[in-house]
Amino acid sequence: MKKVRLNFLFLCFCLLLFGCAKKEVENKPEPKVATSSVTGDADDCAIWIHPKNRNLSVIIGNDKTKNGALFGWDLKGKELFKIPLKEPMNIDIRHSAGFYNEKWDIVACPLQGQNRIKVFKMDPRTRKPIDITTEMGILTGFDRDPYGFALYHQKSTGKLYAFVSQMKSKSAINQILLEEDGMGKIKGTFIRSFGQESIQNIVEGMCADDDLGYIYLADEKYAILKFFADPKKEATLIHSFAHEDGIIGDREGVALYTCEGEKGYLLLSSQGNSTLKVYERGGMNNFVKTIEKRGSSDTDGLAATSCAIPPEFPFGFVVCHNDKKKNFVIYSWEEIAGKELQKCFCHERK
Repeated sequence: MKKVRLNFLFLCFCLLLFGCAKKEVENKPEPKVATSSVTGDADDCAIWIHPKNRNLSVIIGNDKTKNGALFGWDLKGKELFKIPLKEPMNIDIRHSAGFYNEKWDIVACPLQGQNRIKVFKMDPRTRKPIDITTEMGILTGFDRDPYGFALYHQKSTGKLYAFVSQMKSKSAINQILLEEDGMGKIKGTFIRSFGQESIQNIVEGMCADDDLGYIYLADEKYAILKFFADPKKEATLIHSFAHEDGIIGDREGVALYTCEGEKGYLLLSSQGNSTLKVYERGGMNNFVKTIEKRGSSDTDGLAATSCAIPPEFPFGFVVCHNDKKKNFVIYSWEEIAGKELQKCFCHERK
């Protein structure tokens, strides 16, 4: 009888473990929208929120080949523009950055072959980027091969910084101040290099939390590394996470879904099994769950917003690179979040 009871308890324990594992990936979101395919190699994306009519917002993605471009699509997936560029790498956007006594929405990316940073401002009327890079160009601070990229809009000073990585193992991260050149354009000033002691492999995916003042670096074979984004603060590693958590292959795109205070989530693309890993935005960035998404495979770059865009996206959305079709797909946050994750209703453009 004792043996039967023990076997019964063991069976119950196994069923409980199976149930928990199943629950972790129970919601399998399907994309609501898919963009057209790029001709070369899609890789990274960003979200521009229109200042007056959010339904006119734009998904910006890249074709990172030598004959590449920046593309823009509306929220239905229709192509709006194509700007030819040679090897445009990771893209980032910041809304309402202060330049020349105006508020500009900035789009920027490094050009790998030219080893320069290209800066645009979005025109709300045409919904297209306008090149505002200084005539002398913006250096990356590396001798070659810029790779990952992120912008940081510092709340206390209003300054706009760019972070850029190199396609080289154990390379440092360079921080560049983007500022007025006095001619109506934007120049870059090198500020610092950091992180080389902590980086184990190559960093491509990165994102900054403007409100909390952090920069997150996705070290592809190792972990996510967290540093202070303020160049005046200590350039030592705060902590690292996402060492395990069922991650297969590279740690690729990272994105923030921001809520009030420190609430919200950091999303990571686990490229080898085409899943999203979800972490708490605040504190020690504890692991929350796995999202086994459908409709996008081998995801590299991703972007997220909590800006409400009714009726389709009342709690924002997530954009993921889809390697299979060389395009990008949009998931509503409701589908990503399921029943377990918080849903935010953000009025600001982030």
